[in-house]
Amino acid sequence: MSEHTTNTPLDYDLAVQAAFDQLLTDYLNSNHRKRTDLIIKAFNLARTAHENVKRKSGEPYIMHPIAVASIVCNEIGLGSTSITAALLHDVVEDTEYTVEDIRDMFGETVARIVDGLTKLSGEILAEVMQGKENGSKQLENIRHLLLTANSDIRIILIKIADRLHNMRTLDSMPETKQSKIAAETRLFYSPLAERLGMYSIMSELQDLSLKFDHPADYQNIQELIAESGAKRTTLFDSFYREIKDDLISTGLDYEIQHRMKSAYSIYHKMVAKSLPFSEIYDIFAIRIIFEPETSTSEYSDCFRIYRVITSHFQIKDDRTRDWLTRPKENGYRALHITVMGPTGEWVEVQIRSRKMHEMAERGLAAHWRYKQNSSEIDKTEEKILGNVRALLSNPGPEASDDYETMMYKFASQDMIIFTHDGRQIKCPQNFTVLDFAYLLGTETGDHCLGAKVNHVMVNIDYRLQNGDLVEILTTAKTNPKEEWLYYVTSPGAKRHIREYLSNSRSRQIKEGLKRLSDYAEAYNFHPDQVEPKEGRPIMGYPSADDFLLAIDTGEIPLSEKLLMELKQIKDQAEGETEPPERQLWDSDETEAPALSKEKMKELFILKASNGKRNYIRATCCKPILGEEVQGILNRKRQVMVHKKNCPVGTWLRATHGDDIVSVAWGPHVHSNFGVTIELEGANLDGFVYNVISTLRLMRIPLMGIDFTSNKDRAIGTVTVRVNNKDELGALIQRLRDENDLLRIHQQMPEEINMQN
Repeated sequence: MSEHTTNTPLDYDLAVQAAFDQLLTDYLNSNHRKRTDLIIKAFNLARTAHENVKRKSGEPYIMHPIAVASIVCNEIGLGSTSITAALLHDVVEDTEYTVEDIRDMFGETVARIVDGLTKLSGEILAEVMQGKENGSKQLENIRHLLLTANSDIRIILIKIADRLHNMRTLDSMPETKQSKIAAETRLFYSPLAERLGMYSIMSELQDLSLKFDHPADYQNIQELIAESGAKRTTLFDSFYREIKDDLISTGLDYEIQHRMKSAYSIYHKMVAKSLPFSEIYDIFAIRIIFEPETSTSEYSDCFRIYRVITSHFQIKDDRTRDWLTRPKENGYRALHITVMGPTGEWVEVQIRSRKMHEMAERGLAAHWRYKQNSSEIDKTEEKILGNVRALLSNPGPEASDDYETMMYKFASQDMIIFTHDGRQIKCPQNFTVLDFAYLLGTETGDHCLGAKVNHVMVNIDYRLQNGDLVEILTTAKTNPKEEWLYYVTSPGAKRHIREYLSNSRSRQIKEGLKRLSDYAEAYNFHPDQVEPKEGRPIMGYPSADDFLLAIDTGEIPLSEKLLMELKQIKDQAEGETEPPERQLWDSDETEAPALSKEKMKELFILKASNGKRNYIRATCCKPILGEEVQGILNRKRQVMVHKKNCPVGTWLRATHGDDIVSVAWGPHVHSNFGVTIELEGANLDGFVYNVISTLRLMRIPLMGIDFTSNKDRAIGTVTVRVNNKDELGALIQRLRDENDLLRIHQQMPEEINMQN
């Protein structure tokens, strides 16, 4: 947003009139009916209603409705009714005019849309997402408004345009407001735009959220994109030069272009897969857009272009996506292939007709343009509206588990899997065999051995593709294992496996305690004399539970010598009031001071000394000194710190915007942070020993270690204490350099897999 705080009222009037004149010109250049009288009438009313009101940037408030109407007209492609409603969208909420006034002046349709826009506020969305009772009732009203007829979906389309302009002008807002709006945008509006097939707007909303949530990362990615520009141009020119003659010989009217993956998509892939920018091979795509020869040749024309490309370049079979035969739920249709380009790099090529391209950019709004002025809802619209219904079908989460499921549902595209008995089952992309087994039932999942996919045997970690024929294989001898958590992507399956393992671990710990007690009594020791104290590290094990588990598994053999050592440890501990400092676990401070309302707008400095913090470290993401973080007050008004990219933190910022606190890292004296690192490597002799040796050489305290192995892989975790982000980064890099690792990353306590 441009700031005009020094402009005169006359300058403002000229700027407002110029912006509206441009809107009218754009509308007159569209293919809609030229109902300018309605639009001019709405502008005059809105201008009067918002007179003398300014935005945070200092410009007249009326510039915002004009900008929203411009997005509705130019970027979404709607007509006079929607442009009129966009100009009036804040009149009822912010002025003395009522819905009845709008109905009297502009008719029932405009009034209904304006009423829906007024009700569909950010606060209502927050209540809905929190599952509040009034939010649920309000959602029913919204659902009725949005989903009873195809015209009513314009309420959502205009609301998305409103949010897009707010994001484009977010620089003028305070940091805490930026944080709330960016989180809300990423949580709700960008998935909603995606469900409506509005990929262009979805990408911009995601990028703008990244810009305000992670400004340094956003700027870095933009610079890397700019630096790679010359290389992309060279690749594109070489690619096109090789196929140009054959493309022309098809006789099709086409255009060829290249585009970059969005900054947010690049960032998400870099974080999710721990990859540097240089290793993301699908960062660049070539797009061929054509006009079909006839009204019925669209499908065959796509494959004519496909044959041209594959006659020149080697195709990567597992990266072919046929969304012509089976379009996405949001109506997206195209043929995507990946080929080895002329410079020896994989290149994605997207083939789509002009109609498909407009659907990809504008979604439902573009589909309306191709209809024959029919008011009937056709199959494409019903599918898209059904996709939106699925998103709005239930009130929001009351617990983090429900939130995790909701976010997973938002972030995933659907595919169809066929079972061996002929059923068609819809599930998210990236589903593994094990995910699918649990979708069929927990018994099937718990005893899953593998599967036959398209009549070929595969392992439980095999990722399914759209249209696969799957037969799950089970055996009673198989039960959930720790490594299964690496093989599933769905939150429900992960929770079940964790619960199973937790219950199994509890049983083993109880059995270990019983074995120790029985053995002690057999040698005339009272159990109280030898039982390890709960919460204490003991004999090299991080806790009493780990020690008892080792007894149950036979890792620690029972002996009279062991009983004597345990009694000696217990006797020494009697006089201690707390564990020695070197054994202190990194604790989540629960006695942080409350923050007064008077200091809410001040920068809060995060400090710690000897493990005591003036803030609470969120257990969902476990931030450490030096990472990008955001503060938000809990019910006790203590400052809770989340990582900026923590999904739970994003939800809290979107739904509790008034509780956001600006924070910055301060001194941390004799304080460290517990971190769990996941590792996977080749199951070679000495693998675990080498990992431990690296920790010792770096003088990193080891608090826990857990590994399992099969024929060729070793998978596990190490829990350590580090001083800050830089030390953690150095540790991960050194572990990667000094060990044969296939994968390594920091584990989140409730990790959510949202990879696409």
